[in-house]
Amino acid sequence: MKKIKVILRRIALILLIILGCFGIGIVGPVPLLPIKKKDDEEPAKIEMVDEKEEDDLNPF
Repeated sequence: MKKIKVILRRIALILLIILGCFGIGIVGPVPLLPIKKKDDEEPAKIEMVDEKEEDDLNPF
């Protein structure tokens, strides 16, 4: 009876290891650290264009 329990435990352990490897093979490894954070990026520099009024277009 003890031998059967030991064999079943080893089979279960091997089965869990195989299932874990299969899942990692399909999905890929879990990312541990983000590659690049969006907060680290510099904000885009945007210049505001002033519209000219009608008085500025006519010098007279």
